[in-house]
Order: sequence, then C-alpha cells, then structure tokens
Amino acid sequence: MTHPPFEAIEVRKSFRQGDTTVQALRGVSLQTKPAEFLAIMGASGSGKSTLMHAMAGLTDIDSGLIRVGGQDLSELSDSKLTHFRRSHLGVVFQAFNLITTLSAEDNVRLPALGSSDLSDKVRVLFETLHLEDRRSHRPDALSGGEQQRVAIARALVTDPTLLLLDEPTGSLDSIAGQELCEILHTLSKQQNRNIVIVTHEPAVAHWADRVVVLKDGHLVGDFSTEGLDNAEILSQHYQSILQSNDSIAVAKP
Repeated sequence: MTHPPFEAIEVRKSFRQGDTTVQALRGVSLQTKPAEFLAIMGASGSGKSTLMHAMAGLTDIDSGLIRVGGQDLSELSDSKLTHFRRSHLGVVFQAFNLITTLSAEDNVRLPALGSSDLSDKVRVLFETLHLEDRRSHRPDALSGGEQQRVAIARALVTDPTLLLLDEPTGSLDSIAGQELCEILHTLSKQQNRNIVIVTHEPAVAHWADRVVVLKDGHLVGDFSTEGLDNAEILSQHYQSILQSNDSIAVAKP
C-alpha cells in the first residue's frame, strides 16, 4: 500500500494567550498527493504556520492525527521524532538559520554528517539551485535569494519525503521571489519532490499545483491552479473563498 506523503486528520491545536485560549487549528484534515506542489494560503492568524509546524513535528497537537509517509508522528518518542524529522522532513523557515562561519557547501552538508560520499548529491543540488559559483562563499557574502536557496539545498540533502517552506519569499524582492518559485516548481516536476509552501501571496501560490485556504483555524477552500492563468485570477478566486466563508468560519465550533 502506498501512503500519501502527508496526511492530517481532524487536527486541532490551541494556545493560551494570557486569560484567552486561541484556537489555532479547528479540525483541519488535509492530504497531499505524490510529487504535488501544494500551497497553504491564509491571512496572518489563520493557522497556516501552526499547521506547517505540526506537519514538521515541531509542535504537539491537541487531537487528531498527522502522518508523514504513513508514519504517525504521535507514535514516535522525542529522540525517534528528531531522527525521523532529520531523514524525512526538510524544513525551511523565513530566517534561513545558516551558520555564518561555514561556507555554503558546509552548511548544506550539515544535516547529512556521517553519511557516505555526498559529492554528487551536493553538486546536483548546487547546479539545480543555480549556486554553482557560490559553494565556497559564506552566508554574509550571499544575497538574500542565494541564502534562501542554500537553506533549501540543506533541507534537500537528506532526500526528505516532504519539503516544507514557511513564507520563503517574505524577505526577497519580487524578482528573486519569482526565481525561487520557478526553482521550486522545477524541483517538484523534474525530481518528483513533495513540496508544501505556506504563503499569503497569490503570485507565489500560482506556481503550486493546488491551493488550500485556511481562515480562523478552519480549512475553508481547496482548489487546483489549473486554468487559473495568472496570479490576479488566483487572487480573485482566493478572495471569493474568504468572502463566502465570512459567516461560516465564525459559526463553526
């Protein structure tokens, strides 16, 4: 039996803020298809980053189920979850978290220390991510877009089941952001990568195969980008979903 790369079933997560309980995720169910490029959209506070952290096993959920490649994350001890995450989940945050004293190549090799010869894999990653001439550069000698691509190469060096990116274009200009989206699209299609990207930008989501929409912790929309010819049309579709759920999201428990 082939398991989906990622599966969430009725996931709920709440946080305490002073005397208030914030319902970040309210029964979210989601499944990705093999080699799918999925975008999770929503406004600030919609729950999209909480969902990504739950997908990565970086935050405990209150109830529900999360599986990556068929593995129920709740069944793993802390140490086994750390090992599983290192092998099966590539996570890239807005802060690139590169080690400033190491070269780009040494940063990329870090998650796979102790593995057999990585030369070919690292070479292919640097070529695919258009970083061939940046391997020996330290992060402070790289542009923001180049640092982001190094972080992506580092996330891919262990050949993870799932690549997760949280607002990856947030600190990039529009040109660098679109270049990055094109690279991610190429990775998905040419290498059959399972990619999930969290974004609030239609111009980023337009590169994905499918978009799911979160609002107030509810999954309120799920649509294919096929036939949506540009980011403006996608934005209109996205806004119509949010508007049609203005009262529904509030009414749900």
